[in-house]
Amino acid sequence: YTDFYYPFLHEWVKRVRSVTSPEKIIFVEAIPNEFCPASWTPEQTVPNMVYAPHWYDLNPLFLKAFGDFIVNVQGLCRWGMFPLKAFYWGQKGARHNFSLQIRNIVEAGYQALGEKPVLIGECGIPMDMNKKEAFQTDDFTWQTRMMDAMITGLERALVAFTLWNYNFNDDTRGDSWNGENFSWFSKRRALPESLLYCKQDAPSLDQGGRILPAIVRPYPAKTAGIPPRFEYEMTTGAFVFEWAVPASEADGNAVSSTKTSPTPLAGHPMLTALETELFIPSRLTKGRKLV
Repeated sequence: YTDFYYPFLHEWVKRVRSVTSPEKIIFVEAIPNEFCPASWTPEQTVPNMVYAPHWYDLNPLFLKAFGDFIVNVQGLCRWGMFPLKAFYWGQKGARHNFSLQIRNIVEAGYQALGEKPVLIGECGIPMDMNKKEAFQTDDFTWQTRMMDAMITGLERALVAFTLWNYNFNDDTRGDSWNGENFSWFSKRRALPESLLYCKQDAPSLDQGGRILPAIVRPYPAKTAGIPPRFEYEMTTGAFVFEWAVPASEADGNAVSSTKTSPTPLAGHPMLTALETELFIPSRLTKGRKLV
Protein backbone atom coordinates (compact mmCIF):
# COMPACT_ATOMS: atom_id res chain seq x y z
CA TYR A 1 0.00 0.00 0.00
CA THR A 2 2.63 2.54 1.05
CA ASP A 3 4.97 2.00 -1.91
CA PHE A 4 2.37 1.86 -4.66
CA TYR A 5 -1.31 2.19 -3.81
CA TYR A 6 -1.29 5.47 -1.88
CA PRO A 7 0.94 7.31 -4.41
CA PHE A 8 -1.21 5.88 -7.23
CA LEU A 9 -4.39 7.06 -5.48
CA HIS A 10 -3.11 10.61 -5.13
CA GLU A 11 -1.96 10.76 -8.75
CA TRP A 12 -5.23 9.27 -10.01
CA VAL A 13 -7.31 11.74 -8.01
CA LYS A 14 -5.17 14.61 -9.29
CA ARG A 15 -5.83 13.57 -12.91
CA VAL A 16 -9.55 13.00 -12.38
CA ARG A 17 -10.02 16.38 -10.77
CA SER A 18 -8.02 18.10 -13.51
CA VAL A 19 -10.92 17.40 -15.90
CA THR A 20 -13.81 17.49 -13.41
CA SER A 21 -14.76 19.48 -10.34
CA PRO A 22 -12.07 19.83 -7.64
CA GLU A 23 -14.80 18.92 -5.13
CA LYS A 24 -15.65 15.65 -6.88
CA ILE A 25 -16.36 12.85 -4.39
CA ILE A 26 -13.89 9.98 -4.73
CA PHE A 27 -14.85 6.40 -3.84
CA VAL A 28 -11.87 4.20 -2.98
CA GLU A 29 -11.32 0.80 -1.41
CA ALA A 30 -8.63 -1.59 -0.29
CA ILE A 31 -8.42 -5.26 -1.31
CA PRO A 32 -12.00 -6.64 -1.42
CA ASN A 33 -13.14 -8.28 1.83
CA GLU A 34 -9.90 -7.29 3.57
CA PHE A 35 -9.84 -4.92 6.54
CA CYS A 36 -8.76 -1.36 5.93
CA PRO A 37 -4.97 -1.37 6.42
CA ALA A 38 -3.66 0.41 9.51
CA SER A 39 -1.16 2.23 7.29
CA TRP A 40 -4.03 4.07 5.60
CA THR A 41 -3.84 6.98 7.99
CA PRO A 42 -5.65 10.31 7.46
CA GLU A 43 -2.44 11.68 5.91
CA GLN A 44 -2.74 9.09 3.12
CA THR A 45 -6.33 9.98 2.26
CA VAL A 46 -7.59 12.46 -0.32
CA PRO A 47 -10.14 15.28 0.11
CA ASN A 48 -13.82 14.36 -0.28
CA MET A 49 -13.02 10.68 -0.01
CA VAL A 50 -15.54 7.91 0.70
CA TYR A 51 -14.19 4.57 1.86
CA ALA A 52 -16.03 2.00 -0.27
CA PRO A 53 -14.86 -1.57 0.48
CA HIS A 54 -16.44 -4.58 -1.20
CA TRP A 55 -17.97 -7.36 0.89
CA TYR A 56 -19.14 -10.84 -0.07
CA ASP A 57 -19.56 -13.91 2.10
CA LEU A 58 -16.73 -15.91 0.60
CA ASN A 59 -17.89 -19.45 1.35
CA PRO A 60 -21.21 -19.25 -0.57
CA LEU A 61 -19.49 -17.07 -3.17
CA PHE A 62 -16.95 -19.71 -4.20
CA LEU A 63 -19.01 -22.82 -3.47
CA LYS A 64 -22.17 -21.28 -4.97
CA ALA A 65 -24.17 -22.92 -2.21
CA PHE A 66 -26.27 -21.70 0.71
CA GLY A 67 -28.40 -23.57 3.24
CA ASP A 68 -29.14 -23.89 6.94
CA PHE A 69 -25.45 -24.09 7.91
CA ILE A 70 -22.84 -21.41 7.20
CA VAL A 71 -19.36 -20.50 8.45
CA ASN A 72 -17.73 -17.23 9.48
CA VAL A 73 -14.84 -17.34 7.00
CA GLN A 74 -13.59 -13.94 8.12
CA GLY A 75 -13.24 -15.11 11.72
CA LEU A 76 -11.50 -18.35 10.79
CA CYS A 77 -9.04 -16.74 8.37
CA ARG A 78 -8.25 -13.51 10.15
CA TRP A 79 -8.66 -14.22 13.83
CA GLY A 80 -8.08 -17.97 14.00
CA MET A 81 -11.53 -18.24 15.56
CA PHE A 82 -12.31 -21.50 17.36
CA PRO A 83 -14.25 -23.45 14.69
CA LEU A 84 -17.32 -24.14 16.81
CA LYS A 85 -17.74 -20.40 17.38
CA ALA A 86 -17.59 -19.81 13.63
CA PHE A 87 -20.52 -22.12 12.84
CA TYR A 88 -24.03 -20.72 12.40
CA TRP A 89 -27.35 -22.46 11.80
CA GLY A 90 -30.62 -21.21 10.35
CA GLN A 91 -31.72 -17.79 9.15
CA LYS A 92 -31.13 -16.18 12.52
CA GLY A 93 -27.58 -17.53 12.52
CA ALA A 94 -26.95 -16.26 8.98
CA ARG A 95 -28.06 -12.79 10.01
CA HIS A 96 -25.75 -12.81 13.04
CA ASN A 97 -22.83 -14.09 10.98
CA PHE A 98 -23.14 -11.49 8.24
CA SER A 99 -23.81 -8.71 10.75
CA LEU A 100 -20.57 -9.49 12.58
CA GLN A 101 -18.46 -9.66 9.42
CA ILE A 102 -19.84 -6.44 7.93
CA ARG A 103 -19.54 -4.55 11.22
CA ASN A 104 -15.87 -5.57 11.45
CA ILE A 105 -15.21 -4.24 7.93
CA VAL A 106 -16.91 -0.92 8.72
CA GLU A 107 -15.22 -0.42 12.09
CA ALA A 108 -11.78 -1.22 10.65
CA GLY A 109 -12.34 1.64 8.21
CA TYR A 110 -13.17 4.09 10.99
CA GLN A 111 -10.21 2.93 13.07
CA ALA A 112 -7.73 3.63 10.28
CA LEU A 113 -9.29 6.59 8.47
CA GLY A 114 -11.12 8.43 11.21
CA GLU A 115 -14.39 10.18 10.41
CA LYS A 116 -14.58 9.37 6.72
CA PRO A 117 -17.89 8.27 5.17
CA VAL A 118 -18.09 4.50 4.70
CA LEU A 119 -20.16 2.82 1.99
CA ILE A 120 -20.02 -0.85 1.02
CA GLY A 121 -19.12 -0.27 -2.61
CA GLU A 122 -20.21 -3.68 -3.88
CA CYS A 123 -22.10 -6.58 -2.36
CA GLY A 124 -24.39 -9.34 -3.54
CA ILE A 125 -25.11 -13.07 -3.58
CA PRO A 126 -24.67 -15.87 -6.15
CA MET A 127 -28.05 -16.29 -7.83
CA ASP A 128 -26.88 -19.57 -9.39
CA MET A 129 -26.37 -21.22 -6.00
CA ASN A 130 -27.34 -24.79 -5.14
CA LYS A 131 -26.64 -26.21 -8.61
CA LYS A 132 -28.87 -23.60 -10.28
CA GLU A 133 -32.01 -25.35 -9.03
CA ALA A 134 -33.99 -22.11 -8.87
CA PHE A 135 -33.54 -21.53 -12.60
CA GLN A 136 -35.57 -24.68 -13.22
CA THR A 137 -38.13 -24.36 -10.42
CA ASP A 138 -38.43 -20.57 -10.08
CA ASP A 139 -38.21 -21.14 -6.33
CA PHE A 140 -35.66 -18.60 -5.09
CA THR A 141 -36.18 -19.29 -1.38
CA TRP A 142 -32.50 -19.76 -0.55
CA GLN A 143 -31.43 -16.73 -2.58
CA THR A 144 -34.08 -14.67 -0.78
CA ARG A 145 -32.89 -15.85 2.62
CA MET A 146 -29.25 -15.14 1.89
CA MET A 147 -30.01 -11.69 0.50
CA ASP A 148 -32.14 -10.90 3.55
CA ALA A 149 -29.34 -12.00 5.88
CA MET A 150 -26.82 -9.84 4.04
CA ILE A 151 -28.97 -6.70 3.94
CA THR A 152 -29.91 -7.23 7.59
CA GLY A 153 -26.19 -7.19 8.39
CA LEU A 154 -25.76 -3.96 6.43
CA GLU A 155 -28.72 -2.37 8.20
CA ARG A 156 -27.45 -3.37 11.62
CA ALA A 157 -24.06 -1.86 10.79
CA LEU A 158 -25.89 1.33 9.75
CA VAL A 159 -23.86 1.51 6.56
CA ALA A 160 -24.93 2.50 3.06
CA PHE A 161 -24.28 0.03 0.25
CA THR A 162 -24.33 -0.59 -3.49
CA LEU A 163 -26.16 -3.81 -4.33
CA TRP A 164 -24.92 -5.68 -7.38
CA ASN A 165 -27.37 -5.62 -10.28
CA TYR A 166 -26.87 -6.02 -14.02
CA ASN A 167 -29.86 -5.79 -16.31
CA PHE A 168 -28.45 -7.95 -19.13
CA ASN A 169 -28.28 -10.96 -16.83
CA ASP A 170 -29.76 -14.26 -17.97
CA ASP A 171 -29.69 -17.80 -16.58
CA THR A 172 -27.22 -19.14 -19.15
CA ARG A 173 -24.51 -16.47 -19.19
CA GLY A 174 -25.16 -14.88 -15.83
CA ASP A 175 -23.50 -11.47 -15.69
CA SER A 176 -21.33 -12.36 -18.71
CA TRP A 177 -18.11 -12.03 -16.75
CA ASN A 178 -15.93 -14.50 -14.87
CA GLY A 179 -18.76 -16.97 -14.28
CA GLU A 180 -20.52 -14.53 -11.95
CA ASN A 181 -24.29 -14.47 -11.57
CA PHE A 182 -25.02 -11.90 -8.88
CA SER A 183 -27.77 -9.86 -10.49
CA TRP A 184 -31.13 -10.10 -8.76
CA PHE A 185 -32.72 -8.81 -11.98
CA SER A 186 -33.08 -11.30 -14.82
CA LYS A 187 -33.88 -10.11 -18.31
CA ARG A 188 -35.39 -13.50 -19.16
CA ARG A 189 -38.11 -12.96 -16.57
CA ALA A 190 -38.81 -9.34 -17.49
CA LEU A 191 -41.59 -8.19 -19.79
CA PRO A 192 -40.59 -7.05 -23.27
CA GLU A 193 -40.36 -3.30 -23.64
CA SER A 194 -43.50 -3.21 -25.80
CA LEU A 195 -45.60 -4.51 -22.88
CA LEU A 196 -44.17 -2.29 -20.16
CA TYR A 197 -46.27 0.38 -18.51
CA CYS A 198 -43.60 2.81 -17.41
CA LYS A 199 -45.37 4.82 -14.73
CA GLN A 200 -43.10 4.90 -11.68
CA ASP A 201 -45.35 2.73 -9.50
CA ALA A 202 -46.40 0.32 -12.27
CA PRO A 203 -46.17 -3.34 -11.13
CA SER A 204 -44.94 -4.33 -14.59
CA LEU A 205 -41.61 -2.65 -13.85
CA ASP A 206 -40.99 -5.26 -11.15
CA GLN A 207 -41.06 -8.11 -13.65
CA GLY A 208 -37.60 -9.63 -13.73
CA GLY A 209 -36.85 -8.97 -10.08
CA ARG A 210 -36.30 -12.44 -8.66
CA ILE A 211 -36.03 -11.87 -4.90
CA LEU A 212 -37.86 -8.61 -4.33
CA PRO A 213 -39.22 -9.50 -0.85
CA ALA A 214 -35.64 -9.39 0.44
CA ILE A 215 -34.60 -6.30 -1.53
CA VAL A 216 -37.59 -3.95 -1.31
CA ARG A 217 -37.33 -2.61 2.23
CA PRO A 218 -38.10 0.58 4.15
CA TYR A 219 -35.26 2.94 4.92
CA PRO A 220 -34.65 6.36 6.47
CA ALA A 221 -34.32 8.92 3.69
CA LYS A 222 -33.43 11.72 6.10
CA THR A 223 -32.60 11.58 9.80
CA ALA A 224 -32.50 14.52 12.21
CA GLY A 225 -30.00 12.86 14.51
CA ILE A 226 -27.73 9.84 14.84
CA PRO A 227 -29.33 6.42 14.19
CA PRO A 228 -28.21 3.76 16.70
CA ARG A 229 -30.60 1.07 15.47
CA PHE A 230 -32.47 -0.13 12.40
CA GLU A 231 -34.19 -3.51 12.19
CA TYR A 232 -36.49 -4.86 9.48
CA GLU A 233 -38.24 -8.23 9.49
CA MET A 234 -38.87 -9.37 5.94
CA THR A 235 -41.44 -12.02 6.84
CA THR A 236 -43.81 -9.65 8.68
CA GLY A 237 -42.97 -6.19 7.33
CA ALA A 238 -42.31 -4.89 10.85
CA PHE A 239 -39.41 -2.51 11.33
CA VAL A 240 -37.84 -0.43 14.08
CA PHE A 241 -35.85 2.75 13.57
CA GLU A 242 -34.32 4.70 16.42
CA TRP A 243 -32.38 7.94 16.35
CA ALA A 244 -30.94 10.25 18.97
CA VAL A 245 -29.93 13.90 19.20
CA PRO A 246 -26.11 13.95 19.34
CA ALA A 247 -23.90 15.95 21.65
CA SER A 248 -22.46 18.95 19.84
CA GLU A 249 -18.81 19.59 19.05
CA ALA A 250 -18.92 22.43 21.56
CA ASP A 251 -19.49 19.93 24.35
CA GLY A 252 -16.19 19.61 26.13
CA ASN A 253 -16.96 16.00 26.98
CA ALA A 254 -17.55 15.01 23.36
CA VAL A 255 -15.37 12.08 22.34
CA SER A 256 -15.57 10.42 18.94
CA SER A 257 -15.54 6.65 18.55
CA THR A 258 -14.57 4.09 15.91
CA LYS A 259 -17.35 1.73 16.99
CA THR A 260 -20.70 1.27 15.27
CA SER A 261 -22.22 -0.46 18.30
CA PRO A 262 -22.98 1.35 20.48
CA THR A 263 -23.28 4.21 18.03
CA PRO A 264 -21.13 7.21 19.05
CA LEU A 265 -23.36 10.14 20.01
CA ALA A 266 -20.61 12.67 20.65
CA GLY A 267 -18.34 14.81 18.53
CA HIS A 268 -20.91 15.62 15.84
CA PRO A 269 -21.85 19.00 14.29
CA MET A 270 -25.01 20.74 15.45
CA LEU A 271 -28.21 19.60 13.77
CA THR A 272 -29.40 21.88 10.97
CA ALA A 273 -32.74 20.14 10.31
CA LEU A 274 -35.54 18.80 12.47
CA GLU A 275 -37.36 16.49 10.04
CA THR A 276 -36.89 12.74 9.86
CA GLU A 277 -38.32 10.99 6.79
CA LEU A 278 -38.86 7.26 6.28
CA PHE A 279 -39.41 5.79 2.84
CA ILE A 280 -41.94 2.96 2.81
CA PRO A 281 -42.12 1.26 -0.62
CA SER A 282 -45.63 0.89 -2.04
CA ARG A 283 -44.94 -2.80 -2.59
CA LEU A 284 -44.85 -3.28 1.19
CA THR A 285 -48.04 -1.34 1.90
CA LYS A 286 -50.26 -2.86 -0.79
CA GLY A 287 -53.07 -4.74 0.94
CA ARG A 288 -51.67 -3.81 4.35
CA LYS A 289 -52.36 -1.16 6.94
CA LEU A 290 -49.40 1.01 7.89
CA VAL A 291 -49.33 1.50 11.66
